[in-house]
Amino acid sequence: MTVYLEQAVPADPIQATPGFFKTRLIAGGPWVPARLWYEAERDELGAICDDVRFFAEIDGQPTDPFSPRGWPWRRISVVDFQFMTAAAAWDREYDPQSPAANPERPVTQSEVRIV
Repeated sequence: MTVYLEQAVPADPIQATPGFFKTRLIAGGPWVPARLWYEAERDELGAICDDVRFFAEIDGQPTDPFSPRGWPWRRISVVDFQFMTAAAAWDREYDPQSPAANPERPVTQSEVRIV
């Protein structure tokens, strides 16, 4: 995974720059991928001509962008986001007892895989 210096993430999620993040759904739980983005209609010159709509997603599930769970999140790269998303999908299908397949359950030492 790419290592980033900790960037200041604003207390209000709407002031955050859209992008890719990681968060925990509970204390002691595994990291899960998250993202913020917005959509707006633009005119032929590229200027925003309509209301901006904000969206948020945690572990593939839509969430309230104005008060997302686990905020403040930690910024990650798009590659890390894609890897975490694919790894969680694999775990849900092939290893349903793993921490990544159950992100709302705390991780215990006995469940951690050592590679």
